[in-house]
Amino acid sequence: MTHDPPDRTEHFKANCLAWSALHHFLPVYLLRELSHVLVETISENKLQFRQIFEEDLIIGQESLASWAVRPITVTESLAQYIQRRIRYFIWTNDGDVYYERSAQQAADTVNPGSLEDAVRLGRADLGVLNQLDHQFDFSAQDSISKLYAAMKIARELSLAPDNHPNLRELLELSDSVAMPLGVVILKHLGDLFADSDRWSIALVLYEASYSRLGEPPECWRDYLEILRGITTQSIATALRTTRGAAAAASYLVPKVDATALIESPLFLLNASHDAFMAEIYASGTFRYGPDRRAAILLNPLLLKSMDLSTALESSNDGKYDDAHQQFWSVLRRQIALGSVIDIRMTQAYYAKSIFDALDKKAERDLNRGSFAMGIRLLVQSGQSDLTEKIRWNETFVRAYIDDDAFDLVKATANIVETTRNERIGVAIELIHGWSLVLPIELASLAETMLRYVAETGTISPTSFAAYQNIGGRCVEVLRDLAEKRPEFRAGVAADIMSLVLSKIGKGVFWKARSDALKLASLYLGVLRPEGVAAIVSVVLSELDTIDPARDDWAIVQPSLDLILSEEVQSLSKEDQELGRRIVSTVLRFGLNQKTEHVRLLYYLYRFDLASVHEEPTRTQLQEVILEVRKQALTVNASNSMNNICALLLASSVTGKDGIEDALEAIRLILESAVGPRPHVSLSFPIAYNAFIILAERQEKIASDILISVDKFREKLDPLMDLIFKVWNVAKNNPLIFAQFSLPPPTKPDPVLIHNWAFGSIALAKSLGKFERMQSALDVAAEVSSLKDSIAAARAVRLASGEQGTLDPAVIRSESTGAFYGALGQRLIFLRDAAPDVREKIIEALLDQCLRFGPNGLDAAVFLAAGEPRISNRRSSPTCNDYLKRLDNNRSLRLSLMPFLAESRSTS
Repeated sequence: MTHDPPDRTEHFKANCLAWSALHHFLPVYLLRELSHVLVETISENKLQFRQIFEEDLIIGQESLASWAVRPITVTESLAQYIQRRIRYFIWTNDGDVYYERSAQQAADTVNPGSLEDAVRLGRADLGVLNQLDHQFDFSAQDSISKLYAAMKIARELSLAPDNHPNLRELLELSDSVAMPLGVVILKHLGDLFADSDRWSIALVLYEASYSRLGEPPECWRDYLEILRGITTQSIATALRTTRGAAAAASYLVPKVDATALIESPLFLLNASHDAFMAEIYASGTFRYGPDRRAAILLNPLLLKSMDLSTALESSNDGKYDDAHQQFWSVLRRQIALGSVIDIRMTQAYYAKSIFDALDKKAERDLNRGSFAMGIRLLVQSGQSDLTEKIRWNETFVRAYIDDDAFDLVKATANIVETTRNERIGVAIELIHGWSLVLPIELASLAETMLRYVAETGTISPTSFAAYQNIGGRCVEVLRDLAEKRPEFRAGVAADIMSLVLSKIGKGVFWKARSDALKLASLYLGVLRPEGVAAIVSVVLSELDTIDPARDDWAIVQPSLDLILSEEVQSLSKEDQELGRRIVSTVLRFGLNQKTEHVRLLYYLYRFDLASVHEEPTRTQLQEVILEVRKQALTVNASNSMNNICALLLASSVTGKDGIEDALEAIRLILESAVGPRPHVSLSFPIAYNAFIILAERQEKIASDILISVDKFREKLDPLMDLIFKVWNVAKNNPLIFAQFSLPPPTKPDPVLIHNWAFGSIALAKSLGKFERMQSALDVAAEVSSLKDSIAAARAVRLASGEQGTLDPAVIRSESTGAFYGALGQRLIFLRDAAPDVREKIIEALLDQCLRFGPNGLDAAVFLAAGEPRISNRRSSPTCNDYLKRLDNNRSLRLSLMPFLAESRSTS
């Protein structure tokens, strides 16, 4: 163990916060000294380093020394915090470390709070520094305050266009801090300007930092030599960026050549590669001269020296032969050292690289030997998390995935009993990824693989811990595939039913139970009626055992979703007893949970709630309605609109008073955005939900509250006038279409704009005010941030028969998404269009396809347009650009090129 010079120790004590912010400039031996000081300072000398760590400083050339530490078990929270913070330093992790806040920690002391603030300051760049203003109190030590002040000055200078600002204040601040910290602060400021791409300023600061190194005190001599090398290389980097490779080579190469390895090994190890490359680029010939780059052999028996970065870089660059040689080089050494964690990670990345290489050649060349090797490596690795993230290409899957591939996966997973679960986890993820893109011709293989997942899930446990949750993960995978590949469901419905029944009972991890219920809902459409009845019976029985007061909605909600699905409702029409049991169950949960009153009305609005006469249920239901009405009128709350929509949907039981409250609440919400002193309601952005309900249910609501439809529509006219005002306000303030957030949003939400436009059109059309709404939207669409979303909403409304978007001028003004979103409906409307109108529309559609495509929908337009129109455009730049894009699109080239090739032959 080395002895720390007293002068250095005192310096670290006086400046430990600033050094903690800039600890990435410290070599091992100085980081160790700082860590010793931090332990004593933060604990107020109640702890010493040896009480919380074992350590071994491996002596060598000081700049290349190593430090091994191992934490000692401690129970006191402050000691645990210090351990974590120092380990983060050693791991080069800049993240925050949790600590228990104490009122005894004064602002002007070095404590966990001030240390974490210092680390946070050290990782801040100039772009985010303004977000940290007023968060720090650095009164404990003068040097950290000066670092903070210098960084704020640097931030202001970085925002100015001047590349040669006056840096006097920065230089003076750094000079007022004790050496060598002042020099490091100056170097750090240069780094911040470099990060902001202000390299000219960075160069000035680097040169100023270098000039201040001078003749150091004995105790800092070695460290300043290290700083001299780092700063030299930074100057060369700034020269390379601002003046070119020749300037960098002229500066750096002589310094490298003049330095002996024994004098400054760190400098040569870091800089000799940059010097070598700068010289090559400066020569302009790319002829390699003598290669005198320095190299270092880290302890080859230390696992951390087995670095995958070179192999990963080669793989990412597509140099797969090099990558695979490098992966094997690392893997065989890890096997020799016996590290199961490192071995498995390398196996997984190695396998992924093999698959990436095969994918590049899958259309023209197959290598089943390499594929089998990749499968064995990946399954052996047990790395299901990494496997889950692999995105498989359909061409690759079509080429390699067959019964033999699946058999290989199963066989490899079952070879070693002890690691079987980990390997099966990988198998499940492979099946998941492959099935997402498996061609429909291989449906039988998909069913075989999904049956394997279902059987595995049925017999496997569920757990909060991912590595023990094979059963739960099987349910998640099957649920995802049921949503994305529903065509594979029918063949495995019976197996899925067995899995669901095994996972929805008590004793199963709650997440798996919830997912199993959702999976069952997705399979109801392909189950036989007796299968649906069996699942519903079990679900109802499970709900009977749950106390509504327990708030167990993670299970209750998907259970209610299932028993209220369309398939179960159809079944309940034939089995009235089942229907009564469902309504009774839903009422039991909804009536007894205040937080679920709205959901209760959403669940049961299709049922005849007005026929509920039993007490106390009837009384409880009325209390629910009163509570929902009260919450609806609380328009400043974010859930007001949910309550409004529930009242509108359940009009048969909410009655006239409930509907009046709902309409009043909508009025208040709209007025909050358009009144003389706007104070936009939190429910305003989603008010479109009410518009859609009102557009679709006017006759039903009018009937339920015993008035004529015309009378009810008269009640909606004032709301419609407010909606027109909203669109007028939106021209000048598009941000009204943004959800509340901190920090405040800087642009409107395109989804909200789309939904507002869609709902506004729907309600306006139902009230005979469609043309007026079209005009209002035309004006609003002049604002660029509103235009595309409004166009997309109009395109969707084509399904309801709006002819306005068939105007050729409108078609030519649309964005790509809006155009293709409306194309299908426009083609349908063309059948009934007058010939002259049809001709103009087809011309506009063809021009937009050539402008935006290729897209699969273009084929329909080409067919409608016919050969003469295409031939007329064949020589145009737009068509030539389309053809070039089409040549680069393998999936569309074969299907679309015949339309254009024919025009070529006749032109």
